[in-house]
Amino acid sequence: LNEGLDVQSALPIAEISQLLGLFVRPIELLLLLVTTMVVIVSAVGMLVSMIGSMMERKRDVAIMRALGARRSHVMIVVFLEAVLLAVGGGAVGWILGHVLVGAAGPWITSYAGVSASALSAAPGAELLLVPMLVLLAIAAGLVPALLAYRTDVSKWLQSSG
Repeated sequence: LNEGLDVQSALPIAEISQLLGLFVRPIELLLLLVTTMVVIVSAVGMLVSMIGSMMERKRDVAIMRALGARRSHVMIVVFLEAVLLAVGGGAVGWILGHVLVGAAGPWITSYAGVSASALSAAPGAELLLVPMLVLLAIAAGLVPALLAYRTDVSKWLQSSG
């Protein structure tokens, strides 16, 4: 078939695969990089927010400690607050993302010709997302938890009174 001058054959799947390799995959990697940067900046923002919150609540922590709470209990409470905040935010973001894709699915299908629904998922990326989110939450929660652990009860009760 390819030997004649008037006829040529092409394998559509091979051509589409080649086009995907040239155009879509680099854009996909760029979007993954941007997403990673957004997640890291969000974790740093959460860390700064939690540290600020701890600085404002040092008196509360000192009162808890003066009333008999152990350092480790206060540390665990602050740490769990940070982890629950991050995991809860991640869950809300994941659900909201799927809802928005479901709402925009018909538009995406008509505009780009790609089927998108609320049940569309990238299993590899989403399965990697959960442990990464938990690790980032643990990292962001350690500093405020250590600040709560190291709170000097007498200093913070005297300075606030």
